[in-house]
Amino acid sequence: MNVTVTATTSSSENVTATSSCDDFIKNPIDFINSHLLDEEDVDNVNVSDKLKSLINNVVLSKIKRDDISLLNDTPLHEVVHGQLVRYRGMIQDQLEQGQFIVAFYRSETDGAMRTGLFSEFDTEKTSSIRFGSEIMKTCNVLYAVPIPGENSWVKSARKKRSNEVNNVTVAGGSNVAKRTLQAVDEMDLDADQERKVSKPITNSDVNKKSLLVNNADLNYPLPTDSGLTCVLRCYDEMDSEIRVNDMVEVIGVLNVQPNPAEDVKAENKKNMQVDIEGDLIDFGGFPTPSDRLPPASLVPRINVLHIEKLSHNNPLIESPIIWEDIRTKGYLLAMLQTVLLGDSLAAEYVLFHMLARSYAQDKTVGKFSVNISGCPLFNGKPINLAKKLYEFISQLVSNSYLLPLTLQFLNTSQICPKKDYEKERLNSSLLQLNDGFHLLIDETVMEPGNLQPTGVANLSAVARLMKHQKVEYDFTYHKIEFASIVNVLVVSEGRSCLPCDFRVHLNPSEDFVGYESRVDSIMSQLNGLFANSVRSYITNMRLQNFTMTDVAAVVENDFVEMRRSDPDSMTGSDFSDLLVVARVFALSECATNLNIDMWNTTKELENRRKQSIERQPSTNPLDEGDHDIMWH
Repeated sequence: MNVTVTATTSSSENVTATSSCDDFIKNPIDFINSHLLDEEDVDNVNVSDKLKSLINNVVLSKIKRDDISLLNDTPLHEVVHGQLVRYRGMIQDQLEQGQFIVAFYRSETDGAMRTGLFSEFDTEKTSSIRFGSEIMKTCNVLYAVPIPGENSWVKSARKKRSNEVNNVTVAGGSNVAKRTLQAVDEMDLDADQERKVSKPITNSDVNKKSLLVNNADLNYPLPTDSGLTCVLRCYDEMDSEIRVNDMVEVIGVLNVQPNPAEDVKAENKKNMQVDIEGDLIDFGGFPTPSDRLPPASLVPRINVLHIEKLSHNNPLIESPIIWEDIRTKGYLLAMLQTVLLGDSLAAEYVLFHMLARSYAQDKTVGKFSVNISGCPLFNGKPINLAKKLYEFISQLVSNSYLLPLTLQFLNTSQICPKKDYEKERLNSSLLQLNDGFHLLIDETVMEPGNLQPTGVANLSAVARLMKHQKVEYDFTYHKIEFASIVNVLVVSEGRSCLPCDFRVHLNPSEDFVGYESRVDSIMSQLNGLFANSVRSYITNMRLQNFTMTDVAAVVENDFVEMRRSDPDSMTGSDFSDLLVVARVFALSECATNLNIDMWNTTKELENRRKQSIERQPSTNPLDEGDHDIMWH
């Protein structure tokens, strides 16, 4: 599979070469080095720009992404140091900047130009290095963790897709994506051995290091998280649009070389003083943020060629489309109604919760936190509504977590990220979540007792997340607010103590006896093509743009009329909530434009919701008045 690659330099000269995509995936650094300009051209060419153009033409235009091994689903013993890989994760922290050498020459080899881009600097034979006009630059170093709360169906679907690609044999009998150890042994190495390909990590090596993996603090946000964490080295501001907590996919050169022993490292640092035109440059003195992390054999380093921010991590869809099968909603509502003890109104609002997202620069516009109150008692205890509802929702959304809100948890946990200045890193916590995350809070497990100062702070942090879509990160000397677009669903007996946007009081119409077995029965039907259809429907419609231009005049007139007839029942906040419900209702109907019928149905739903709350006797002090003021 041969392709022609053309890179345009800043001097408008074209560099053309024919190369194999297979070779580029196996050995990207050799490919890059073979396409650098000759020594006499270095002063007239921006080497880094030339390389970026070359890489973009190959990686983005010529190679299918599925042909590149996805590190999340590939055992470390099946990849080798120096090959091209992909990785999906969430940016958990930004570490100290690193340094790299843009271009240099080795006088003891063939004299060809080499680059320090996308690779670790080789400290051996440094005295023989001659440097070009560009010497040192900095690169951003990011720490990435597996996307928090990724549900099992997401991992299974992604792995299935990876396996299907790995089993495809391309022309010539070579397997592009999955490289066996035999294939590695047969690779042709450079004559000068400058790029050293390490022996792949074997199963026995992985077993020996399993204890280190278990004990290493990999900084997962959630206690249920697992998987590979990576250090990402990003060059030339390619990550300028990437922020902490963003979901990303990267393509880059893998480094799984273990850290050298301390004596070897010390000896290498002695040899990292290089004489450049009479100036002694000490390359051993540069900051090494990776030294504070577990070794690369446990936390791989990826020298990033390309980084892309993800709007979702549903492996079933490539890009959002308008879902056309409206029957999907009916099937889903029928199942949700069973989970919610026959309450059709509660089922509608839980579906709205799954479809909602912030859609304006003000991150609070479009948020849709829901309180399902009135969780019934059975034999003196609340039924497992929160647990069964979470089990059902987790089969449909990509990322979720069930948080039992107990006094012990509130009084003893650190739920906001905090900077550790000794280790120079941001310690993750439960509220460091990616945009679009679904958090279900179970208040029915709350027992009588006193909140300690830590508990009050934690409860306030959750309330701030729900009300303002922000989380305060603790930097010891000050706190910084980070946007956090998280959908929160609270299940409680009375009104929740948290500031939810919409409260739906449960109106059960089904017997409590056999509740869990009924839910398990319908969940057993949520499989195969039907389950994937529902998952695709939710992700696709959630990401759609929406407009109500066709009915804008009608909506405005209705607001004026409702204000005139009863000002107390329709405030500006109430009207804003009504518009949010109208948006998600239309999306649930597979529509991206609101019509009159949908608007009228929205008003009926909101009237039913408010009336169901008014009919309930007030048994909770929080039910009296507006308790949201305490979270202002």
